[in-house]
Amino acid sequence: MQSADIEIASLEVLEKLTRSDVPRIRGDACCVVGDRLRTQEITDIPETLRMRLHACLHDDIRGVCLEAAIALAELQDQAALETLVHMIAFRGLRLDAIRALGRLGDPRGIAPLHQFLGKWLLPWADKLQASAALCALGDTLGAAYLVKRTQSRRFPEAAAALHFIGENKHPNAVEILTQALRGNNTKLAGTAARTLAMHQIRSAETEAVLRDELQKRSGELAEEIAEAITSLP
Repeated sequence: MQSADIEIASLEVLEKLTRSDVPRIRGDACCVVGDRLRTQEITDIPETLRMRLHACLHDDIRGVCLEAAIALAELQDQAALETLVHMIAFRGLRLDAIRALGRLGDPRGIAPLHQFLGKWLLPWADKLQASAALCALGDTLGAAYLVKRTQSRRFPEAAAALHFIGENKHPNAVEILTQALRGNNTKLAGTAARTLAMHQIRSAETEAVLRDELQKRSGELAEEIAEAITSLP
């Protein structure tokens, strides 16, 4: 079965595909369920499919286990916790696992994330993703680290920090993003505009901030802000 066919399969078919003898098909089926939940195409799944995801947490293939855990995290099903924490140890899987821990919303994920951040020589992307997950879980240290990295001299890092502040509902997200929007760094201002619009944080206030700033800007940045405004509901 092709990946394109799996993407449009019904939930009933996806449940059957999680029993496939082919690991790729099992993993893709779990992934499609997770994607539909994340994009809110669906908000829940049948109990029989949930039980199949539970079973896939114990699959022989790590990737299948992870995809099942990610889908369950979207449902805030705490059965995913152990698998997600375990996957942090694997470099190729850890970023997705860490992000899902934030989505899971289980405060028991805070301690292993702190432990992960205590390791030496972590890439900046790993540190940011872990801090973003901690922020989503209400951890003040993770939230503070994101704010600190918005001042990074590396544009990709500063931009990612701004994005994570919006995505993970930082308690001061509107204020932080508004400050970046009004700052002198036009690249970061564009990132702040897109983030404000994408995550619709306090949407009425967001639109007012963007429209106010649009009047003061010109060129490419003005176009970015205008595009962000048009993407608002």
